[in-house]
Amino acid sequence: MEDFCPTDVVFRLNWLRCADIAPGGIKLLQEWIQEQKPKKSCSEADTKPIIEVILRGLGWDTLRGDVAREGVPELGDFHLYYKGDQEDRRIAVLIEAERLNCEPKELKGKPLRQLSDYVTKLATDPDPWILRHRLDCGGKILVYGVLTNGQLWWIYDGLKGLNDILPLAYPPALKFDLLKADDLGNLLSLLSKEQVCARVEKFLKG
Repeated sequence: MEDFCPTDVVFRLNWLRCADIAPGGIKLLQEWIQEQKPKKSCSEADTKPIIEVILRGLGWDTLRGDVAREGVPELGDFHLYYKGDQEDRRIAVLIEAERLNCEPKELKGKPLRQLSDYVTKLATDPDPWILRHRLDCGGKILVYGVLTNGQLWWIYDGLKGLNDILPLAYPPALKFDLLKADDLGNLLSLLSKEQVCARVEKFLKG
């Protein structure tokens, strides 16, 4: 811990798996959340840097092709790609971000409906761009949905398939609280790039 440097957390891929820096990195994020959350001016803009740092910790390269930010067509705030560095990349994860002080009761309302709408759009919209970027295997669609305010991460397991994920009415596969960080192993097992890509490859093999 004496050698802990905040830039390790910002730039090092898979830092959440590194025993020498993960505790310090998590503590840094916890302190920042506790400082920002009470502010009335708190917005999604305060959440997105936390998401990017966590994604790098999970192995997703936010500086290259793994991650795309909100754009057209609108499909949430972040897309995580399977084979992000290749032309035939596909969207494996949709992430909807909310402000840091968005409480659980609020998350279950409009934000969850928005995420459900984005998942539905990715799975059913005939738009050529969407058809080219969704994970489709014989008419079965795979996509993970993530709803987060930076502190709370609700992950909907895409392996349940299209029929179960539309709408997102079932409980999340994982509710992770960054301020507690007592379920880090499950976060890694569900949302790390390594594990998501392994599940995608299994899905594509039928």
